[in-house]
Amino acid sequence: MGVVMKKILKIILSLFLVLFIVSCGDKVVKKEEDPNLPKHSVEINVKCDGNLIFSKYDVDVYIDDEKVVTIKHGENYVDIVKLTEGKHALVFKNKDDKSVEGKVEFLIKEDTKLNYQIHCNNDKVRIKDLADEKKKEVQESKENEDSNESDINEKNNESLEATFPKENAKRAIVVSLTNAYSSDVFKKDGNTYDLKKFHSYAEVPEFNLKIEKDGEWTAKDDKTWHVDNIELKASTKIYIKASLDVTFDDKNYIISNIRGLMGSKKISDDKKTDISDLEQGKCPYLTVAPELIKEDRNPEDFKELDENKITSDARKIFQAYGKNLFPYGFKCHWIIGLRAEEVSRDGSCFLKVEVTIKNEYGTKRKAIAEGTVKDGKIIDFHIH
Repeated sequence: MGVVMKKILKIILSLFLVLFIVSCGDKVVKKEEDPNLPKHSVEINVKCDGNLIFSKYDVDVYIDDEKVVTIKHGENYVDIVKLTEGKHALVFKNKDDKSVEGKVEFLIKEDTKLNYQIHCNNDKVRIKDLADEKKKEVQESKENEDSNESDINEKNNESLEATFPKENAKRAIVVSLTNAYSSDVFKKDGNTYDLKKFHSYAEVPEFNLKIEKDGEWTAKDDKTWHVDNIELKASTKIYIKASLDVTFDDKNYIISNIRGLMGSKKISDDKKTDISDLEQGKCPYLTVAPELIKEDRNPEDFKELDENKITSDARKIFQAYGKNLFPYGFKCHWIIGLRAEEVSRDGSCFLKVEVTIKNEYGTKRKAIAEGTVKDGKIIDFHIH
């Protein structure tokens, strides 16, 4: 009896072991999820292409190793599932041969819609992301629109250039802004503009401008140029960066719709001067007569000065002059005592610096020396 019972127990244990192994073999392993992560709604759309002859198998769909559905060959699948925030995987497998599969990974940050098209091959399941395809179509459409718009703009620019050269518009801008900021274009009352004193493009007034960057030009209509980000440099080392319109009304050049800033490049934009107020009140400088831009400039008149060399040479001449006046001792404190150092458009350099002077008895005294150097010579020199 004991032997029979032992045999029965062995048979029962063997059957249990077999059932356990089989059940473990079919068990779906779910991805461990952090319960603290937020979950989002994910709409999954899958379109399965239908083959005419070969590879007409059904497809098992897995999300993170968990089987969710079997798609009949050639049919579609749509479902909404809840997934935690983060990275996930969608796997498509041949129902009859799990080695034939396709896999795509995706990142969930919010409620999302996924669109895929799958095609059954004998060795793999090919996956196409329809969202990416849509993005490509939109991008291509935008590029085509941009290309068409660019072609239209180019034709319009060529057409306007033939009747209203861009060079004339540039000169009109220079003349207009030069006269707007010049102090020598008024009548004796100091407030009324004297049109006869307006400077031409070819002139070299005390305050003058030259274009540093052309900006981006487009034809606004058949008589108007619009320019963005044109940059001009003043003789006072101030810069103007502006966007505006230039119109030729068959009689004069009209500057309008001015927007921009004026100031040193060393300061931030919020501290620069807004130039849009140039259009406020009576503004005769915004109308430029053709005769003011007719003559071209002499490039030599607007040639950049080598200020470093000018100041370096001027200091040597200045100090030598001082030593000649005070042979027992004359020292300029260029590093800690420089009060002023200004280079003018004519190449002259004004200097003002703290000095130490020593007399024949060795007595030293502090003073301030100032003077102007031009063409290698001292033209004035004073000691305070």
